[in-house]
Amino acid sequence: MYSALRFLTFGLLFLMSQLSQAQIIYVTPAGAGNQSGSSWANALPGTSLQSRLATATSGTFLVGAGEYTPAAVSDPTKSFFIPSGVQVYGGYVAGTTNRITTPSGTTFSGDIGSPGLVSDNSYHVVMFRNASANTRLEGVVITGGFAEAAAPNGQGGGIYNDGSGSGNQSNPNLANVLLHANTSTNGVVFGNNGANTFYTPSGSTLTVRVTPCWKRV
Repeated sequence: MYSALRFLTFGLLFLMSQLSQAQIIYVTPAGAGNQSGSSWANALPGTSLQSRLATATSGTFLVGAGEYTPAAVSDPTKSFFIPSGVQVYGGYVAGTTNRITTPSGTTFSGDIGSPGLVSDNSYHVVMFRNASANTRLEGVVITGGFAEAAAPNGQGGGIYNDGSGSGNQSNPNLANVLLHANTSTNGVVFGNNGANTFYTPSGSTLTVRVTPCWKRV
């Protein structure tokens, strides 16, 4: 009997853990309330978005209008890493279910360090690694990536999609994303061998669903 109760307790705790991991996280630039991200009234501050995303295993992030950077100080290795299975939706008007439908309300910027100085910006503003097809980024502007360093940091100033490793695949969904003013040493907008805004390492399989996205120089 004791063993059965212990097993049941463990099962309930595991289920609660899975449900909490799949929760909706609300984000605004300044945060609000207790800053837990549990609601708009307790929104996660933008300064915590990068670290909260990096440790997520599932769930949905609803990001309010405003500008977000992956670090407060100059560390060009910092990016918004979106783990496999996580969804990020920008453009929300905080406190409501209303969204700005074009990618102009929420900006992910690599302009860390000295404002306006591109040479200390993030190498990659957004990163995916071995992303499943239900990984999604929607409704954001991606700007300010500066990928002009030694490989692999000479490609993918806007987005670096890493399909190396497990299965050699990374298949995120992108929708209503605007890539603007990102630079890199090599490449074109989308490509397997280098990109000034979007890069996927050669030897990996890329399936990106884009509905729609834009690049503005």
